[in-house]
Formats: sequence, C-alpha cells, structure tokens
Amino acid sequence: MTPLSCDKPKRRPPLEVRTTVSIERGDYNALAEIAYERRVSIGCVMREAVAIFLGRGVVKAPKLVQRGKERGKK
Repeated sequence: MTPLSCDKPKRRPPLEVRTTVSIERGDYNALAEIAYERRVSIGCVMREAVAIFLGRGVVKAPKLVQRGKERGKK
C-alpha cells in the first residue's frame, strides 16, 4: 500500500497588493448582480473592470465565467 498524499491543496498565487474601495450602494448592487449571474466573486468583476478601464483588455476569465457565458447564450 502507498501512503495517502498529504500535499496542500493548490492555491492561486497571492495577489501583489490589496485595496479597499467605497462605492455607491446602487453600484455595489449592480456588481453583485453581475457576479451572481457569472458565478464569480465581486472582486473578480472589479478586477476585470479595472483591467478594461486601464486598457489592458479583459483578464483571463476563470473557467466558471467561461462556462456561465456558454450557458447564457441564446
């Protein structure tokens, strides 16, 4: 018998920096709705919006986002 693997679960690499932002309640609700529809966190939606705003294009989308878009096609 081989011993069970005790490797730590894979994790995302740590982000370089963190920030806190304050936004209007209506804007937050809109972000929450987008995140819910795409099945991602609000942070993921914010990071994508910042990347677009700064002209970096869309950041690589997690698999859940890609699957969510496929299901939503009509």
